Amino acid sequence: MKNRTVGILMYESVNELDFLGPYEVFANSDYIVRVPLFPPHVAIDPLQVDVRLIGKTRGTVTCEKGLRVEVPYSIDDCDNLDVLVVPGGSGVDAVSADAEVLAWIRRVARGCEWTTSVCNGLFILTAAGLTADKKVTTHWAALDALRGTGATGPVLEDVQFVRDGPLVSSAGVSAGIDMALWVIGQITTPARARLIQRTMQYDPAPPYTAEV
Repeated sequence: MKNRTVGILMYESVNELDFLGPYEVFANSDYIVRVPLFPPHVAIDPLQVDVRLIGKTRGTVTCEKGLRVEVPYSIDDCDNLDVLVVPGGSGVDAVSADAEVLAWIRRVARGCEWTTSVCNGLFILTAAGLTADKKVTTHWAALDALRGTGATGPVLEDVQFVRDGPLVSSAGVSAGIDMALWVIGQITTPARARLIQRTMQYDPAPPYTAEV
């Protein structure tokens, strides 16, 4: 089992929990190895997950609610990812119109095991042309707008996340945690995903149950 690199796209007015939820899940994959919280009989594989915050350029972004976050990687630094996470926020329209960022998303997604979105971040993947004929979901308030684009397959509601091939789209905000737990179970093991869930003391309904 090889090490994995997860890239989270950052931009002005990104929603805080949209990226921090998945960040917490993916970063915990290494944390539970470095800082053991479980009895010695609980085996944790040594696989490493490198989580990178990636912007169009390096620097600081101001998030939707005012949080300022240092972004250490640019799109020029990161052409090979195993997982791409595209969070939502009120800055989605500007990113969806940025040809350079969209070209990078298309390029890097070709090599990804999983390309994912949180909330209305799916509109960025739609603008990049990655959602044609795909089953998808997004925040409940954006479902009709998404259907109106005509750029996807079926738009599902009342679900936390939807997987169609290598594309995984999640519903609003906190649903990104559920999506990320499922993905970490795919790129590592379901057992490791459950340990991460326990570390976070996250008690979703339904709980993480995937076996494959």
